[in-house]
Amino acid sequence: MKRKPSRTLCWKPLGCFIILVLGILLTFASPSSASSPSPSSQQTPMVLRIRQLDGSIQRIQFEEGQSSSSLTLQQVIEKSRQILSAAEVSEALTDQEEKECALQFGKYCLPLVQTDSEEEDESKLRQKTLEELGIRHGSLLTLAPKTNLGKPKGGLQPKPKEKKAATTTAKTDRWDPYPDLAKDYEAALRQVERRKRNAGKLSFADLSELHRSLHVVEAQPAAALHRLYLCPTVAERFATAVQPKPSSSSSSSSLSSPTSSVPRVALLLGTIHKERRHPKKKRAAKTSLSSTTESEDYCQVAKVQAVWEPPQQPSKQQQSLLCYDASELLQLREKHPQVLNVAQWLGLVPVGWMYSYSEDRHGNDKEKQKKKRHKDDGDSSEGGALPVFGLDVKTGARLQIEFMKHLGREDGQRFVTVAMHGPTGATEAFQFSNVAVQMVAEDMLMVEDLEGGSKNDMATPQRFVPTRHAFLVDGRETTTLDSVLCLVNTALLQQQGSFVGQVSGGGTSSSSSGVKSNNPYQLTKKMRKALVQAASSSTPGALLELLCNFQVLVAVSQDLPQDEMQALVETVRKFARGLKKTTTLDPGVLECLLNVLNQGS
Repeated sequence: MKRKPSRTLCWKPLGCFIILVLGILLTFASPSSASSPSPSSQQTPMVLRIRQLDGSIQRIQFEEGQSSSSLTLQQVIEKSRQILSAAEVSEALTDQEEKECALQFGKYCLPLVQTDSEEEDESKLRQKTLEELGIRHGSLLTLAPKTNLGKPKGGLQPKPKEKKAATTTAKTDRWDPYPDLAKDYEAALRQVERRKRNAGKLSFADLSELHRSLHVVEAQPAAALHRLYLCPTVAERFATAVQPKPSSSSSSSSLSSPTSSVPRVALLLGTIHKERRHPKKKRAAKTSLSSTTESEDYCQVAKVQAVWEPPQQPSKQQQSLLCYDASELLQLREKHPQVLNVAQWLGLVPVGWMYSYSEDRHGNDKEKQKKKRHKDDGDSSEGGALPVFGLDVKTGARLQIEFMKHLGREDGQRFVTVAMHGPTGATEAFQFSNVAVQMVAEDMLMVEDLEGGSKNDMATPQRFVPTRHAFLVDGRETTTLDSVLCLVNTALLQQQGSFVGQVSGGGTSSSSSGVKSNNPYQLTKKMRKALVQAASSSTPGALLELLCNFQVLVAVSQDLPQDEMQALVETVRKFARGLKKTTTLDPGVLECLLNVLNQGS
């Protein structure tokens, strides 16, 4: 029996043919759908990016059909002027500055406002298309005032004005004693406010940046100097000078009070030495196994060898507030250069300053307690008094900054503040922390000088001082600085100075410095007479022994020529070092000195 052929074999070629015919018909049936581009392939509108005056970037989107080949530069400028007239930008510019804005791209810089005096090249440039100028989709253009433009890149860029250079110079006037601790809170605040104005809110990064621009005030464990050696003759003489003079009048003056004293200031000059941190510690025998870190046991100390008191004339307000007059000391290099010259010839450097304060300063007088002078001090009338107020911190930091400028940051920071209680003579030594000195350099402390006669509370010395902006204490922001946080305690010891004044008997003259209290450049009659007698005396070294007085040398330098004065000071320096038998004064210098002494008498 024969097998019948399968029907599926007949339908297979027929099905393939039908599918092929249907595909061809569908292709030619909708030609519009095949030729139409997809939405993603459609031409996107022209977009340019404009950097605004505040640094932010804004997108400018043009209408469909406008491309780089059809858009002209003038159309872009008109669009930029619309951005410039926005509220966020116009608040930062005046009308005149808005007219002087320009559009910068590549080597070209074209003003936004077209004037009649415009050059022909600039007019032709406005009519060129973006394609001719090389500006494409997504290009970045800059919108900036002419005063903010740098050096001209081409003939079309305007010349910057001089007021920009003057502003830059004013910002660089501040000198930072500690650049690592320098902050610019105002600049950081302006940037954060600009970002907030553009974005409408602040981010965590903005708050962190503003937080990093604040000073961190904390207790500083150590300073540049470990201890200070103060001459007892200097301290006794200074304490005698600040004692109030007995007055016969019965008027109730603050200076006639038994607890009052005359506030004064003085400059301390000395030498810097290196000695063991613990002098009484027994030294271990050195062996081949000795530690190499033995140098850590040494520290730097300052020894006061001389003192100089500047002219002091307190104003009426300073007298009423029992404050010292440190104006001449703050202008030492400008008004009294001979003081630093004599110190340099003697091998001395400024190591600190000393001031006295009265008992009434701390509110121990009941009438003084009613004033705001001690309103922030927590000490009671029975308790101890704080020797350093905000005014003292600012004065001492300003002195340290001046010496750091001329002696160098490392040598100038070895500066000590010595506070003496006038009625009792109790003396304490401090150094200011690095952050406190940097804050004074940035003019953060709102302490006004008393020289101008200001009656503001900020001119009243007090322990707690307001600041211009916030700073951090224990992680919290505050605008009131406690003077105690600025202090670094310094050990105070005694040692006789080499140029504090001696008499021919070999003892120290602590009753008088040899110069008048109201004029440090004029010798007293007693000292002048003693110098003339010592010059004609047969006792060797009698004159040089009297000249071992820094204040006497400064007074003599006022009338003696500089060459003879330098030779005289160098001879006195050799004599003070111990070469007393072999050191003699040059006859020519001695003759000039006698002429000066005889003229004064």
